[in-house]
Amino acid sequence: MHFRSAFLAALAALIVPLSAHAVNVTDVRRALSGLRGETPVSIAVNSVDQRSDGKQNGESRGSSILEDDGTNIRLVYAKKALAPKDQKKRGADHSIAPADAAELLNYAPSLLKLMEGATIKRTAITAWNGRSATVIEIEPVREKDPDGDKWVKAYEDALTLWVGADGVPLAAHHNLHIKARIVVVGFELKQDDDLQFERVNDRLVVTKRTTTSSGSGLGQSENGTKTITATIAPAVTR
Repeated sequence: MHFRSAFLAALAALIVPLSAHAVNVTDVRRALSGLRGETPVSIAVNSVDQRSDGKQNGESRGSSILEDDGTNIRLVYAKKALAPKDQKKRGADHSIAPADAAELLNYAPSLLKLMEGATIKRTAITAWNGRSATVIEIEPVREKDPDGDKWVKAYEDALTLWVGADGVPLAAHHNLHIKARIVVVGFELKQDDDLQFERVNDRLVVTKRTTTSSGSGLGQSENGTKTITATIAPAVTR
């Protein structure tokens, strides 16, 4: 009995401080708003894109340097990656679209947009990669599309954030699932995004992003997984 009382007392002593330091959505919004992405940064990016349509499988790889001086974003390639013998691989390097590049260099604006007007489903103390964190489950606001919404039969959008004590996200999981039917033709889209972040000055840099997607319709289907990893790199000298 004495041991049980001591155990419960120790557990309570642990839980109370953790609860007192739980981060709320206001803290997260405030932290993200301060990450304006104005300081220069350079990251080395590697990507692996795997696709399958049920008949053929394909894989492309690419590597490049992304630089942001606070005003302009530059995509820099190593000369050997663009050598004539490697022409077949060039498409992989160009798989980093401008919007993707901006998100890799600072994901804070994208998270703020997802959180705008969103419904908070759950907040709890947890751990992430051995670090104390707050997990926040969010249902983003569905954007209205008068022309397209009438065909949508099912729609699920969920965002989960793991946040540090300073309100800065450590990781995120974003799930989107849409089912639609136009007359007798059905369509389905699923996309899962797993992201890990690192704060670099006034930026929330994406250090790893894995996007798993699948789609079907008109008797065809396709699925794929794209993994992007990024590390902080020295600026390219010009």
